[in-house]
Amino acid sequence: MDFLPKIVYQDNHLLLARKPHGLASSWGQELCFLDSIKKNNSDWDIRSHQISVFGEKGEYGLLNRLDNVTSWLLYFARSYEAKAEYMRLQEQWSITKTYYAQVYGTPRSQFGRITTSIYHHRDDASRMTTDAEKGRWKAQEVITYREIVKSWECRLISDSLLKITIASGCRHQIRCHLASIGHPIVGDRLYMTKWLKKQYTEYTENEIELVSVGLEILE
Repeated sequence: MDFLPKIVYQDNHLLLARKPHGLASSWGQELCFLDSIKKNNSDWDIRSHQISVFGEKGEYGLLNRLDNVTSWLLYFARSYEAKAEYMRLQEQWSITKTYYAQVYGTPRSQFGRITTSIYHHRDDASRMTTDAEKGRWKAQEVITYREIVKSWECRLISDSLLKITIASGCRHQIRCHLASIGHPIVGDRLYMTKWLKKQYTEYTENEIELVSVGLEILE
């Protein structure tokens, strides 16, 4: 995959860059977003600054990670001081991250909060679960806030656009939580029901309708 990373926002402390679908955020897989920085196939100054300050071991200042199938904003610290402050605020749940998700169906209420514990799946390492009997290791206690932005009728059932807010996240948190209330993300074949998989076959496993759109510091 060949692409040009795009800066969405930049100041003296923070840089926000856009990640496409189907790409890992950091090292560990065959191709990741950081490779585009390393290979210098962009016109931004992240090479001259981020690489010199953080280097590969510091992931060029990367502060968050998105699932391969999730797109849009990755956050980068511009200094070690900024990274330390970000981590401090995150530990205090003083940073909220916002996403938009298109889901199957329409939740019953305009606003909602999902507090179900999340576990690593005992039999399938590729997924998470809210079912304690199917889980392994320690439960991860996280909260997902949702708000209906709009709903519309589709081919078989309604779809809805949700605004999602989280403070402290875990792997697949939004995907797993939304599926647990009966509204999996459109295209998310890992968490869709068997019936939905049969009805909706147009999405690949590299793309779901979930995008990262920003963060807010509460202090």
